[in-house]
Amino acid sequence: MANINIFALGGQDENGKNSMVIENEEDIYLINAGLKVPINNLNGIDGIIPNFEYLIKNKNRIKGVFITHAHDDVYAALPWLIMDIPNITIYASKFTKEIIEERISKYKIGHNNFKIEEIKESQKIGSLNIKSFELANSIPGSLGYNFQTQDGDIIFMSNNTLEDLGLFGKTDIEKIKSSSNEILALILDSRFSNFKGYSSEKKSVIPFIEKTFQNAKKNERIIVGAYDEEVYNIQEIIELANKYDRPIISYGRAFDSIFSKMRKMFKINLPKFKDYKKIDLINNAVVLVTGTWSRLYQRFVRIANNDDVFMKFKENDNIIMIAPPINGMEVIYADSLDEVAKIAPNILDVSDKDFYKLRPTEKDIEKIVRILKPKYFIPTSGYYRYLIVATKIAIKEGITQDRNVILQNGKILHLKDGKLASQKNYIKEFGDVIIDGFGIGDVSYEVIRERKTLAANGLITIALKINKKTKELIDDMNIQVLGIVIESKLKEVQEIVKNVVIKKLKEQKKFDLREIQNKIRKRVRKVIFKKLDKEPLVVTTFYEV
Repeated sequence: MANINIFALGGQDENGKNSMVIENEEDIYLINAGLKVPINNLNGIDGIIPNFEYLIKNKNRIKGVFITHAHDDVYAALPWLIMDIPNITIYASKFTKEIIEERISKYKIGHNNFKIEEIKESQKIGSLNIKSFELANSIPGSLGYNFQTQDGDIIFMSNNTLEDLGLFGKTDIEKIKSSSNEILALILDSRFSNFKGYSSEKKSVIPFIEKTFQNAKKNERIIVGAYDEEVYNIQEIIELANKYDRPIISYGRAFDSIFSKMRKMFKINLPKFKDYKKIDLINNAVVLVTGTWSRLYQRFVRIANNDDVFMKFKENDNIIMIAPPINGMEVIYADSLDEVAKIAPNILDVSDKDFYKLRPTEKDIEKIVRILKPKYFIPTSGYYRYLIVATKIAIKEGITQDRNVILQNGKILHLKDGKLASQKNYIKEFGDVIIDGFGIGDVSYEVIRERKTLAANGLITIALKINKKTKELIDDMNIQVLGIVIESKLKEVQEIVKNVVIKKLKEQKKFDLREIQNKIRKRVRKVIFKKLDKEPLVVTTFYEV
């Protein structure tokens, strides 16, 4: 008979930073360590992670970190966890392990005292035997976990659909049940609990978008916006591109990385993508524009505003958005589509009512609860109203109200000898931690990316003297070109830049300093790219005298 505590460091009544703790006597087991993208996109904030202070204070009790799958909202806070807590071991599937290793390699952890291991189907870790089981999800390598305590099994199931999706996994509830003892608690993803039916009934986007592929002319592009983690649906887009004999261009680094790992690990015959640098030259391409949550929308706005080096929208582009906004981001989503529509009005917006992401919906939750018959039901990963809906579903399946437990972040469910002893207490250390780069308060990703660009493509600085009253150019401009061309070609590049600046100054009817700087920067980068296949940083400085 045991003392068990279950509490969340994040993920309850919010979207993202999912992180759940199970304490069995003195042993701590952490399930997931996710990141949340701030909805208001405050400058300098790259993301929000859980407060790990409780884990830091009790680091010697941690027996392992168990990652369910490779979505940012469940694993992307790991670098900061590792920075603060050396000697931890992270367990995941083979595929997820590779994704984690690549992500962590990009951060300055400061030590190598951690392990990332492929979890076995059953193994003793600390005081518990832990079983992992396959789940069908939008990305390969998704797992659920069974923590087998003296008082019964605690089963944790994140994103999944009740189906066999081949490469993308299989959720076999009957098998999970038969391999378990009496189930003390079921912790189940409930963010889509208000969606009717089974998620498998609306898992495909093909019925909603194939008409666009049929009707698009041969000289028109099809541009698809998708979350880079929803690989299952992106794979459907690739199948349609092949069916209609269209080349594919991927415009998103995270998805490229996932795709290359799928090719390598599963030895599957996936198409090669065309060079994204030629994105505006291939008129019949299917362009996959991918990103995470708000950053995907920001990318579309950047393209619409001609702030993207490689891509600009054309009036005859066919735009398909299969990235419905998460709760709280509806306005940002609508605004981004409005910006795109000003240039490319042919937009197909596939909503989350048309197709479901691969998460448990109403009927999925019903079936899972009905088959597993847990003593206690704990909905997780969603806003409070959806956690409530999930408990109502569980009540229909015989889980009485007193055995449905809704945990707010930090609130402790205490089980003693297999019975609910208390759910009134909280840990003191929980909440949001803002990150603005590779470390808390560190240099942001954008700065690092600019440094990489500088190293690879060089720098052009332009300094001009402007008459304060007439706004006319005084003297010649100072143009410095670094890391782009050899000495013999330097004057040629400087002359090209000079002509661009003079032309842009003449075009201005109203002197708007910021607008002129932006136009010069964008035009110089474009001209240099066409001339030298380089994309330098461009800094323009005006001195008014």
